[in-house]
Amino acid sequence: MDQLAGALAFEVNNVPARFSRDLDKRERLQVEIDDVLKTAASRIQKCGAALRAGLDADSPEGKDGP
Repeated sequence: MDQLAGALAFEVNNVPARFSRDLDKRERLQVEIDDVLKTAASRIQKCGAALRAGLDADSPEGKDGP
């Protein structure tokens, strides 16, 4: 999971540069991307902890949102 998440984060972090040459637009987009990646990392961490504890990683208690 760490390798997959790292590869995904690397690719997604390149989106602002492909999206626009305008540095202000890039910065605004990067803020949104960072927020999404933080949410994903938190969910991955919670799922990993649940699995290590022998719990179902997909249980409602382990989810942050929809």
